[in-house]
Amino acid sequence: MKDLIIVGAGGHGREVLEWILDINEVKPTWNVLGFIDDDEKKLDEKKVNIR
Repeated sequence: MKDLIIVGAGGHGREVLEWILDINEVKPTWNVLGFIDDDEKKLDEKKVNIR
């Protein structure tokens, strides 16, 4: 599996995560390491479920 870091933890970044998780259900391809964002608190109140 290829490692992946998603740049941006806003709505688009979380949508990319959902696409990656959908891809991994069909064929495990990506190992999501996390998000990079200049706002450290961007995900504080969000629940991100990495299956």
